[in-house]
Amino acid sequence: MSIDAGRGFVSRWALATTTAFLIASLLQFLVRQSPAYSWVVVVISAAILGVCQWLVLRDVPAAGHWFWGTALGACLGPVVQILILRNHASIGGPGPLGSLPVFLLLAGTQWLALRAWVTAAAWWIPCTVGAGLVGAVLSRAIVQIAFPWFRTELGSSIVMALVSGLVLGVITGLVMAALWRQPGHPSGRQLLPLPSWAA
Repeated sequence: MSIDAGRGFVSRWALATTTAFLIASLLQFLVRQSPAYSWVVVVISAAILGVCQWLVLRDVPAAGHWFWGTALGACLGPVVQILILRNHASIGGPGPLGSLPVFLLLAGTQWLALRAWVTAAAWWIPCTVGAGLVGAVLSRAIVQIAFPWFRTELGSSIVMALVSGLVLGVITGLVMAALWRQPGHPSGRQLLPLPSWAA
């Protein structure tokens, strides 16, 4: 099994990831005054990221694995992040390093699907975590020092989502394309079986 891993793939992957980040950011802004709905937004945002990236991979057999892995990781990441930062305020704090658990869990659950398709899937985890942290740092820097109008709440949310989503999308898109150019999984087996309605 394979995909067209050319420039078009990287562009579609980056667009899908950035779009999902932007939608999630706008949803979070809309419910900012209603903390009770924040977890609903987390679940919806996780599903949106899974759907957007699945649309790029939908021609791959069992592409549903990617959707479920992405949605699960994007849901669990914020939960673990809050628990860690609540109990260990010195770890990462509210800065970019505070997002480390989010990207680590996202990359880990996506790897569960990816390892059935490519042989060098282990590279996905450090590359995704690194890309996520770079995007978080860069987006904060732009908001804080580049343009004053970004400092409004809505402007900041949009710019941070666009920058972090684009950085993550471009880097992971390049990594995904490189992995797909490698030989496929030697056994061709599905390591994360799903029922037919979910595949």
